[in-house]
Parts: sequence; structure tokens; C-alpha cells
Amino acid sequence: MKSWSVYGRVPGFEKGMSGNKGYTLVELLAALAITGMIIAALGGLLLGGQRACQRVDLRSEIQESARVGLEMMIRDIKSCNSLKDVNADRLVMTGSDGSMIEYRVSSGILYRAVSGKANPVANQVQGLTMHEVLPDLLEVSLTTGNGDFRCQLKTRVKRMTD
Repeated sequence: MKSWSVYGRVPGFEKGMSGNKGYTLVELLAALAITGMIIAALGGLLLGGQRACQRVDLRSEIQESARVGLEMMIRDIKSCNSLKDVNADRLVMTGSDGSMIEYRVSSGILYRAVSGKANPVANQVQGLTMHEVLPDLLEVSLTTGNGDFRCQLKTRVKRMTD
């Protein structure tokens, strides 16, 4: 005898339910494999994004270090009493208070030495060049970077005379 409800025959509620088989082992393994590939692809994207973010942070740090170092040099040059030694990679001047100020690069670090005491100003320096264009007018170029990134800053600075 057939099963009937108030509204008529309801499929799937017959005795025996012979059409419902479930999932096979092959179907489950295929679903797991597809899910694994999707998770691996998303993990690769996240890892790539994290690496890109780290590269941007490193580049920003290198640029900021170079900018701060160059600004310190500009400030000292503008306010110094006299320029003592201007070479391609070394600058020595007399500060406004009479102290000796020196800028030089050693082992990839730009140092500012005041009266013999040196402090690091910028790191990952690849080059520092200076030359006098005119008396009391210097052209300064500072290049920083690492293997895949390079930042070059150039400026001309006029010493303020009395």
C-alpha cells in the first residue's frame, strides 16, 4: 500500500527508500583533493602578500634612512662656519660652535662624527659623493639600497655666510 499524506504523496517517505546511496570513497577523496588545492593556492597568495609587504617596509626604511642622513648633512652644511675638506667620499667642516664635524662612509654606513665621536646616520649606503660647484655651494649625492633596490638622493646646498 502507498503512503499518503493529507496533501498527497510525499516522495522519499516510502518504506525502504531505495534511491538514497550516499557518497563513495572516490568522491570523498576527490572533494578532499580539490579542497587541499584551494587551501594551498590561498596559502601561497597570503605568503606572497606577506613577502611583498616586507619588501615595501624594507625599502621604506632604506629611503627614510637616506633622507634623514641627507637632511642632517644639509642642516650642518648650511649652518657651518667653514668647509675644511671636501672629497668625493668625505666631508669635514667647522660647526657653528667651533666643533669639527665629519661625514664619511664606512662598511656601508654613513657616519657623522662630532669632535671625534662618530654616530651612524644612514645604513645600507652604497655611495656618497660631494664636490664643490662654487665656493660655499656643494653638490651632494647619497645612494642607498640593497641587492634589488636602489635609492639615490641628490641636492645642492649653499653654506650660509655671514
